[in-house]
Amino acid sequence: MNILEKKWSVFFLFFVAISCVAQSSIKGKIVDHNSDPIVGASIQILELKGVGAISDFEGKFTIPITQGTYVLETSYIGFKKNTQKVVITSETVSLTIILQEDIEQLNDVVIKSKTENEKKRNKGYNLNIVEAKNLKNSSTDINQVIKSIPGVNIREVGGLGSNFKLALNGLTGNQIRYFIDGVPMENFGSTLTLNNFPINLVESIEVYKGVVPISLGSDALGGAININTGYKNKNYLDASYSVGSFNTHRVALNTQLIGKRNYYFRFTSFFNYSDNDYIMKDVPVFDLELGNFLGNIDAKRFNDEYTSAMLSAEFGVFDKAYADKWYFRLLNTFNKNNYQHPDNNIFRALGDFNTEGQTYLISTVYQKTISNLELRASGLVGNVKETYDDTSTRKYNWTGNFIERDESDQLGELGVARSLFRLTDLVANSQFNIKYSLNDNHTIEGNHAFNFLKRKGKDDVNLNNTSFRAPSSLKKNVFGLSYTLKNSQNIYDVTFFGKHYLFSADQENSNGAIAQTIDFSTTGYGLSLAIRPIRDLTLKASYEKAYRIPESYELLGNGLFITPNFDLQPEESDNINLGGRLNTTFSTFKIAYDINLFYRQSNNFIRLKRPEGIFSEFDNLTDVTTKGIESGIKALFINRFEAQFNFTYQDIIDKDRFDEGFENAAFNSRVPNIPYFFWNTRLGAKFLKDRLAIYWNYSFTESFFLKTENNGNPLDKNDIPAQNIHGLDIDYSWKEGRYNLSASVTNLMDDLVFDNFRIQKPGRAIYLKFRYFLQ
Repeated sequence: MNILEKKWSVFFLFFVAISCVAQSSIKGKIVDHNSDPIVGASIQILELKGVGAISDFEGKFTIPITQGTYVLETSYIGFKKNTQKVVITSETVSLTIILQEDIEQLNDVVIKSKTENEKKRNKGYNLNIVEAKNLKNSSTDINQVIKSIPGVNIREVGGLGSNFKLALNGLTGNQIRYFIDGVPMENFGSTLTLNNFPINLVESIEVYKGVVPISLGSDALGGAININTGYKNKNYLDASYSVGSFNTHRVALNTQLIGKRNYYFRFTSFFNYSDNDYIMKDVPVFDLELGNFLGNIDAKRFNDEYTSAMLSAEFGVFDKAYADKWYFRLLNTFNKNNYQHPDNNIFRALGDFNTEGQTYLISTVYQKTISNLELRASGLVGNVKETYDDTSTRKYNWTGNFIERDESDQLGELGVARSLFRLTDLVANSQFNIKYSLNDNHTIEGNHAFNFLKRKGKDDVNLNNTSFRAPSSLKKNVFGLSYTLKNSQNIYDVTFFGKHYLFSADQENSNGAIAQTIDFSTTGYGLSLAIRPIRDLTLKASYEKAYRIPESYELLGNGLFITPNFDLQPEESDNINLGGRLNTTFSTFKIAYDINLFYRQSNNFIRLKRPEGIFSEFDNLTDVTTKGIESGIKALFINRFEAQFNFTYQDIIDKDRFDEGFENAAFNSRVPNIPYFFWNTRLGAKFLKDRLAIYWNYSFTESFFLKTENNGNPLDKNDIPAQNIHGLDIDYSWKEGRYNLSASVTNLMDDLVFDNFRIQKPGRAIYLKFRYFLQ
């Protein structure tokens, strides 16, 4: 550990030394008359040929330069040139340059400058970016948006707020890492997830598959999802209310006030509620007294209510001499989730079992660019509480009827001792990123991410449950270092990177002493390559030796049915992507086409073992190989008619010769209960000067087996049938987008849809949403 710390200390001092000898510089921001940043504007020093810069996605630029007097010329297609004299002393000169539109030029040219998101797409990483601008009026959450991305599949066990598993190219669950504005959502608890976050609080969503840049500082095995909430240096108000089927109500409010001297306050909140009382078809009913099977019926879900809420207050500054941006955020989230049945079967109907979560977090993010040096630091500390309530003395079936158990019977609804179990986590994480551009062609970047969790538990009803009465703790460090090389014509760029993982876990005894501990460290590495042989075509390749460190509940248990296993080892995977992207314009057509071939060789998969009685534990067992292809195309005609299509085919093969000491009958066969072929289509058009938009959505998932295809006759096997889901979205806006009204219909044909075996999803649902936006 001391050797590592010395190495990283030398690394940090190296960057400090470089920055100390840096030249003076001109830094600034290019904006239009509405104070919106202009991306891709050209800034040139007329006295020095070839010396200048291009504004970034926030409109910012930095030009290192020696002392003197210079003329600065700023230009961008569709705007009049701006020329001004600047005097450079030993201090950095800061400017705000406002460009005025050139109306005549705007009428004659097609703007071909790439946006910042398009520049990211053209890097070597297998990356999809969803821009939420045209989705903010819809009654949907992040899950519903990203499940239409190639290679992404989401398995849900119910309606709003239900548990889900997201898969990227066959890797799933905790193997994927999640971020909000680059801050990891690790150990946030159940209160803030992708299926309760309204889309109109989001600007864009980045989905990295297989290979993840060091800037996110994660131990992702299969990819990462980063939610960008957006940043505007202006006052605005964004409020919405949605109502729909199954007594669903969703409210969101996002507002920002800019004060004098570039201070700002931002308030973000949402509230979700749903009864989720949709009809379940053909569910089994059992006699409450004797347990005899009585038959199948269609029944309404009666214990599936879901409530969640978030309040976030952000205080900060921007464009200051000491910080480009620096803010503090206070976050409080809450949820309550009733369970109609266990996640994995419908044979036991529950009438009272529920969980509650409460999360309190305080975080800060700091960003600063000093000449060629970019700094970003973040920190977070908080408290996460989860409560599992299985105290009911009732026994239910799918009719909604129940019987009262005898007081001497200590069983709860889940079939074990009644319990009111409370988990309390103290969480903290920090991240520091430093990026230095030696010149336009060479860039070095370093990152350190730290995560800490201390968990304690208590059961107020079942005094025999001693889980986490003595605290347990986890510490994780991820160090990253990368080097990027690109040529001045931007024909290619290649990034080499390495990541080092340090992990430790301690479990205390009742006296506060360490009862057992675990430590391990390992190193991963990778590269990404992008080649642009012609202007609109990018060829990509990326590789990573990736690791994923066990989650707290996998290693320590959850205090209920999962017991600790301190012998767990990190998961590892060799991830390879080969593909390309074409983004071009033909007269009135715009076309973007992506294709990617992927390969994953994954070892030491962490899985939940077969239960021993009511208890189970996670262990390292499954080795799998995944290979497949994904592709997507988006076409836009005269900026009014839109068509999108994408598909994914993936073969996920079980490579374990033995399973818990026995010969594995599924060896070399497709892993069951995972979709292998699915595709999505979206067609739409805008009318009435773009005020009215109509979209039709369709998704298809091929049928797949519940259990291994090697055993038994395929004609007699249980399967999850093919899924055909249609949807319709209609948006209407007036007063230049200030008022917005939308209607959405999901599962338009009311098809019987399953995401897991016999776990039905909602039928046809209709939602109406009103959104008010003012800036």
